[in-house]
Amino acid sequence: LAGTITNLYAMNCTGQVQVSADVGTVYMIPTSRKRADVQLTATVDDADVVAKGNSNLVAQGELDTTHIWGGAVVSVHDSSSNQMGAVKIRDGGTLKYKGNDASSTLGFGSTVTLYGGELTLNKNTASALTFTGQVTTYADSILDVRNGVSAAAFTSAIKSYGGQIKIDSSRKATPA
Repeated sequence: LAGTITNLYAMNCTGQVQVSADVGTVYMIPTSRKRADVQLTATVDDADVVAKGNSNLVAQGELDTTHIWGGAVVSVHDSSSNQMGAVKIRDGGTLKYKGNDASSTLGFGSTVTLYGGELTLNKNTASALTFTGQVTTYADSILDVRNGVSAAAFTSAIKSYGGQIKIDSSRKATPA
């Protein structure tokens, strides 16, 4: 898909939809057991995402507000300055940073809230990771920023109301 798309609804895909369009919001709401599978190219920036259920989104550019619910997986790949807006992960949703470029940075410029979801980083992916907004975890959630990230900065407090927070042993975490 190319051009300008205000809203993209991915409900039932037998393959992967490749999107190089200017997209406002991507809604991934599978209506059956078939996985809604969308890949945004590196030129797609600042899309809002709502991913639910049996859906898979691969994003190479910047994302703005991202909601990941109920088994959906959003994977973010290399970008010279990959910026995430507000991120809300709940009920088993997963956000993964799967970059391979050690010079990449991944920034969370707004709030990160985990309501029973997971945010993980693969080993040796980003040279710098910054959370400039509030990070809040609730029961059954996992925030895992270990695995060889050379610099992880939390410029605001982490508030934990349950769940697991895994930080590399060389880092310090202070309670709010």
